Amino acid sequence: MKLSIFWMLLESAAAFHAPSSPRKNRRLAHQASQVRGVARPARLYDENSENANFLETLALFRRIGAAATLDALLEGLKTRSVDFGRRDNIQWDHEEYRSTDGVKALYDAAHVDPFSFRSDFFRSLAPRDVARLNDFWVALRSEPYCKLLTGASDPTTVSELRDGEDRYVRRVKIDDVLYTFSLAKRGDKWGVEWILSEPDSE
Repeated sequence: MKLSIFWMLLESAAAFHAPSSPRKNRRLAHQASQVRGVARPARLYDENSENANFLETLALFRRIGAAATLDALLEGLKTRSVDFGRRDNIQWDHEEYRSTDGVKALYDAAHVDPFSFRSDFFRSLAPRDVARLNDFWVALRSEPYCKLLTGASDPTTVSELRDGEDRYVRRVKIDDVLYTFSLAKRGDKWGVEWILSEPDSE
């Protein structure tokens, strides 16, 4: 009898301390991303998906170097943001945003103050609120930044510059647009300070 009571107590304790389901965690992360002043969630994806491997690899590159970080970000924007770049509306299916991991990766790597109402991260646009994920998406989908997602040609490096151990700038061309990325190292990770877009004069 005592043994039976012991097992009942053990099962109750296990149920009480059971972790939340992955679906619930993703829903809570989505809700948290909509609230200003709350630390931006580092992950908004299914941990078992192929895109999870991409984001984990990017996290490693951010510790290795600026060039590797930017290479991964550009590849993600081009190949892992199909729905975001070509659909009029991005739908939350109560599980995850689909085919948008390239945008999430850039958002996570962006050096944007989460408490700021005005940011010049997108230098070719007037300073605006991009601290929330949804607002960041709106800015990235607008001209002239949208070709980072939908451009017909692959990014081609025009020039690059290293400034000491913690600054890196690269200019790339996509179709008829030039994009300048400024990266900086904060702590032990590289991130994007700002992106400038301008027409190619050639």
